[in-house]
Amino acid sequence: MHFAGATLGRCVNRGIGTFIGGALGVAAHRLASCFGSEIVEPIVLAASIFIFGKLKIITTTTDMAFGEFDHI
Repeated sequence: MHFAGATLGRCVNRGIGTFIGGALGVAAHRLASCFGSEIVEPIVLAASIFIFGKLKIITTTTDMAFGEFDHI
């Protein structure tokens, strides 16, 4: 059985996640732009994507270990 409160809570969580994801993307772009080199900038962007992805995997597996993982 699904309740309206759970649906609204999930919606808010997804909105916050989208906002944080966008902010991390902007931060990665600004960090890469600080280097100014056309060679270094893609490397910094690729490294930030790898780091953010790895952090996502770590937090997901931690949630699974504590039984708080919710399949979307």
